[in-house]
Amino acid sequence: ENVYNASNMVNLVLSSNNFTGQIRSDIFTNLFQLRILALDNNGFSGPVPETLSPLSQLTTLALQKNDFVGVISDSICNATVKGNTPIQLMSLTIDCEEVTCECCTKTDLR
Repeated sequence: ENVYNASNMVNLVLSSNNFTGQIRSDIFTNLFQLRILALDNNGFSGPVPETLSPLSQLTTLALQKNDFVGVISDSICNATVKGNTPIQLMSLTIDCEEVTCECCTKTDLR
């Protein structure tokens, strides 16, 4: 089953795989049950896709040690789903030198 049809996927951990390039904006649209998304320690570049914001079950988002640039949308940091239920994003890690957002946590790169 590919990621586009994996609506019951709970964890997607792609850490440390040497992936590069921009992340397609449509890749997360059907991952309704996703709680953990770990894309850290790769070579992803470009903006963080705004399609992460509708992931209502997401609790952990690890994006550090990539080449993301720009601003993380408020729709991701302060995301809500239908009925104004807030997403329970408890952990967001990203390299704040290249990306800015209100809710980002600076990572220790030592």
